[in-house]
Amino acid sequence: MTQLINLESYLECCHYAYLFGQDPQALIPHAKSLPLVYRNFCNEYLFHAFLPTPVMASTQPNTLRSRSEKLPQQYLWRPLEDDFSGQLFVVREANALVLQSLQNRYIYANVYYYWSYAQQLQNLTRSDRKLVIYNLDSFTPQQITPLTFEDHSQAPYRIPIVDTRSLKQYDGLKLSQSYESIYDQIIKQLAQKIASDLDLNKVSLSSYLKKINLLQNVEFNSTESISLIFEVDDRFYLYD
Repeated sequence: MTQLINLESYLECCHYAYLFGQDPQALIPHAKSLPLVYRNFCNEYLFHAFLPTPVMASTQPNTLRSRSEKLPQQYLWRPLEDDFSGQLFVVREANALVLQSLQNRYIYANVYYYWSYAQQLQNLTRSDRKLVIYNLDSFTPQQITPLTFEDHSQAPYRIPIVDTRSLKQYDGLKLSQSYESIYDQIIKQLAQKIASDLDLNKVSLSSYLKKINLLQNVEFNSTESISLIFEVDDRFYLYD
C-alpha cells in the first residue's frame, strides 16, 4: 500500500500543523524551492494517528450512547490500494536533479489535480488551447505550468503532459496575490463574522478554522442550513 502525501496543499499543511501543535508558517516553502521542510514534518508525524474532529452538527448523535465500534483513525496520508509500499509525494514541477532531493517517488501537482477532476475537464482537453489549473488549496507556484494532452488507447481520458517550454509567456497569468494570502483572508473574514456573532476571540477561532480544515470539510454550495461545531478555549459552540 502506497502512502500518498500532498506536499503542495496549503490547506492540509495548516490542518496538520495545528493538529500536531506546530506553526504552519514555518512549513511554507519558498516559491523557488521544494517543500522539503514540510516533507520532513510529514515524515516525522507519518504514523501519528488522530481522530476526526467534529465539524457538522448533523453528523453527531442527538443523545449520549455507548459506542460499539472504535472511532476511525486518520493519518496525514491517503492510502492507495496497490502492490507498492512507501510514499508517493505530490509536488510542484521542477527539474529532475532538484526532485532527487525528495528521495522518493513523486507525481506533479498539475497532473495529480487533472486526474482528480479528469471527468469534468474532458471538454477542455479537446481544445487546441493549453490547460492551466489554478488550485487555490495549494502553495503559490513559482510559475504557471500548462498542460497539453495526448490520446492513449488504454487510458479512459486523455493523458496530461506537463509542458515546460516557454514558461515565461504564461507569467501574465499569475495571480496578483499569493494563494496562501487568499486562503488566509477567507478564513479571517469567516472568523470575524462567527466571532462577532458568538462573542469569541477571532484570532483563536481563525486558527481553529484552519485546524479543522473547514473549507474542505463542509459543502458550502448546499442550499440547506448548516450547523457547525467550534471549539475555542476548551469550550464547544454551535453555530447556525
